[in-house]
Amino acid sequence: AEGSAILDRATRIREALAAGRFDTLSLRPDATEIVEVDAAGAVGLIVDGIRARDQVVAVVASNATALDYNRSVRERLWEDAALPVQPGDTLLVNRNSRRHGLSNGDVVKVLSVDQLAETVPVPLAGGHLVTLRFRHAVVAHREGDGTVVRTRCLLLENLLDQPGRDLTPLEQRALLVHFRTRRPELSPKSAAFRQAIVEDPYVNALQVKYGYAMTCHKAQGGEWQTVLVHFAPGRGQRNPAFFRWAYTAVTRAVGRLILVNPPDFSPADIWAPDPVPAATADNPGEDPRADPDWHRLSFPAAAAPLMQVHRRLRALWAARGITIEDLRHLQYCERYTLAREGRRAMVQYHYNGKFQPGRAGMAPGGGDAALAEEALAAFQGSADGAAEAEQPAFIRDFLVELDAALAGTSIRRTGQTPMPYRLRIGLADRTRTGEVDVIHDARQNWTAVQEVGGPGATGGLCDELRRLMTDRIGRGG
Repeated sequence: AEGSAILDRATRIREALAAGRFDTLSLRPDATEIVEVDAAGAVGLIVDGIRARDQVVAVVASNATALDYNRSVRERLWEDAALPVQPGDTLLVNRNSRRHGLSNGDVVKVLSVDQLAETVPVPLAGGHLVTLRFRHAVVAHREGDGTVVRTRCLLLENLLDQPGRDLTPLEQRALLVHFRTRRPELSPKSAAFRQAIVEDPYVNALQVKYGYAMTCHKAQGGEWQTVLVHFAPGRGQRNPAFFRWAYTAVTRAVGRLILVNPPDFSPADIWAPDPVPAATADNPGEDPRADPDWHRLSFPAAAAPLMQVHRRLRALWAARGITIEDLRHLQYCERYTLAREGRRAMVQYHYNGKFQPGRAGMAPGGGDAALAEEALAAFQGSADGAAEAEQPAFIRDFLVELDAALAGTSIRRTGQTPMPYRLRIGLADRTRTGEVDVIHDARQNWTAVQEVGGPGATGGLCDELRRLMTDRIGRGG
């Protein structure tokens, strides 16, 4: 609606996407339509909305976060998140069901449900044993014209307490094995087999998750009176993928928008005092053992020189919304498992005895080819970064702004050295000298400022530069 704070924020995001500018985004609350809470308070607001019969949902970045929210909400509603599906529970359809006329992403309300589930253990080749859980229920959903449709169905419950996006390959195979065990008289190549499998209630059981929270992908196309959007901390934000995600999430709300960890950044932010560990004159990065990925990804001490490559790749991939799930340290080869919005890919690069990266490519069983291709393109950008940094326009533009900010002061720029994802600036006045690193990402957005040698190493030059640049940006140049 005209004058809506939600519409205003969405319009700004859409305009940023159209302009290709990803260095500014603010979703500050307005105390009426838009409010900010922490994760604990968010769960309470969802529960309050459910009890008030409001249309409310949480939109999150990952299935794992959705599972956490769903468990927390059910803990408040039923005093035990481990209880089976209850009458009144909200479920999210996870796969199209022609049998029941429901689509992937539809939300249904449980009207009644059998107390006992049907548990089916299915032995598979290779020594695997998969347990399938089914339960009869009556659910209701609202059509686009407002009509409420009630459906008697068989639920498949395996996804209710799993963080995965879909059934595992073993669970999918178990459904087929279970069918063939019940219908041994049918030949797999026969028309009767194909017809029977289309009509089978177990193979076509409604695959569901709890529907109090869902990923942005699942929420697409839906609208709710109240939407809570949980922005994942640490996720790369100055990139088109994040802006598209934020636009989709925000526009799910019709009347009220609740935000957890809302983004609020601008070009001036890099000049604010920054808690990032300082660089040293000899090494532009911190001790590799202090990096959180050192332990998370089990870097061996012998591979410490590869941490610098890892950091560059991590920054490049984060700028594209790609996260690192796993890293295997093979013989002269680093193999990454990457993820973005439920898709996964494996890529790898080889290195020589001097830890210099060489050829890169998709790993065997590499998963999503498009994601792998994008990740490998970023890797090539990392390899070419030093050469490209010699005379890029964004650095020249930055130096023009820097010199303009210093004009009329006693501080002068004594030099600049392009380095991988940072520009080292020399500063001096009549009595002081020092160096400052201004850091940028792969999309040429300036992201942080560090004093070389640690806080105070420039004798106050860095603090004065922060103030001068902040004032200049605040005046609009």
